[in-house]
Amino acid sequence: MKISFFKRIKYLIEHGFIMLTVAGIKLFDLEKNVRFYTWLCRRYGEKLLKNARIARQNMKKTFPEKSEAEIQKLMDDMWECLIRVPIEYNRPDLFLKGEGSDRIQVEGIENLHAMMNDDKPGIIVTGHYGNWQMITFVAQALGYPIYQLYRPSNNIYFDRHERRCQEVATAGVLTKGKKGAKDMIDLLKRKQHILLLMDQRFGSGPKIPFLGRPATTATGPIRLALKNDAVILPAKSERIGNSTHFKVTYYPPLKYETTGDVNKDAETIMGRVNDILSGWIREKPEQWMWIHNRWKSSEI
Repeated sequence: MKISFFKRIKYLIEHGFIMLTVAGIKLFDLEKNVRFYTWLCRRYGEKLLKNARIARQNMKKTFPEKSEAEIQKLMDDMWECLIRVPIEYNRPDLFLKGEGSDRIQVEGIENLHAMMNDDKPGIIVTGHYGNWQMITFVAQALGYPIYQLYRPSNNIYFDRHERRCQEVATAGVLTKGKKGAKDMIDLLKRKQHILLLMDQRFGSGPKIPFLGRPATTATGPIRLALKNDAVILPAKSERIGNSTHFKVTYYPPLKYETTGDVNKDAETIMGRVNDILSGWIREKPEQWMWIHNRWKSSEI
């Protein structure tokens, strides 16, 4: 895609500010960084960011019973959890210690071991909850290669930094789009394993309930999983309090029966995945990334 001269200048300026921030993250104390950027988001986020307004709208529609004060508390808590994620991305040294890491508790490790050693391809399904990258950090530290689908940043210069962060945490990244789909097919045929974040809005696809409201849902990856007899294993990375400590849970793989109609079967399985993700979010809503326009409407 051709990029205009002025857009390149804009991207370079943005990239410069972002990389100065990254330098500060690496230079200064972790918790001081968190406190500063959390304050910044709470004070100015909703005034400056469209995504902040989307988050509030999503919360109100999902929890109509909550008061304005409760929604504000949820917004504040979300910022504190969310702002930690990019900071943690730039400190992989804190987490690449596997099952014995003092920052990561692991449950259901036997389910991960079984999936990685059953001579079948596998898909780990999760969402933008806690810090989802801990799921691959644990696997990487144990010597298990997990690939991940990746949406490139619009800023071509910052994208290089993001990709490097992803490549530290995974065995490799697949770019969303036609090439990524081909790469996914190839990996599944070679009995490899892929992490998919399944909670984002998709441009087309069936509407399947998510947090109690119909949401356009991607079923393509599940169709590929079915066609390749892949294991589908849910995994959750839950932040412990307002800290840089986590509990990663690898759940037993989903049991499913096929009907011969791969589209119908994929919708059924994604209904179950959406229910699982919705349960996690309702339990600790501050840990989900509410800024996604998951239910696109003219109101936002």
